[in-house]
Amino acid sequence: MPDNVEMAKQEHVMRNVRVGDLAIIVDDGGEKENLGLIVKVLKFEGLISWSECGIRPTWQVKVTGARLIWYERCNGELYQVSRGMWPDCCLRRIAPDQKKNNLLKHEQKIKDIVCEQPTVCPRTPDLAPAV
Repeated sequence: MPDNVEMAKQEHVMRNVRVGDLAIIVDDGGEKENLGLIVKVLKFEGLISWSECGIRPTWQVKVTGARLIWYERCNGELYQVSRGMWPDCCLRRIAPDQKKNNLLKHEQKIKDIVCEQPTVCPRTPDLAPAV
């Protein structure tokens, strides 16, 4: 396991995704069966050697839908998994919808303001919060 300094150096090289991001696979180095697959980035696995692209920073990812990740064994046999490793250079972050996030934050602020006001229930005033 790399020390903190080594991890910091590796993270500097990784520019495409971070833990918790949703990402799309933009390169699979094979028959393109994984292109467009949406994955969630779970954790950093370290520097891993890939036959297609050499030693690369690599993430553990998990599929978010029904489609699975295709891998090829050394003997050419194909198999599928819902969780696997993928190089950073072959992933692109899917940015959250900023307008939607801003709207949700604005709605929460309004709820916070409204909920701070004392309320009186017309049927049971004795259960209302003390002012």
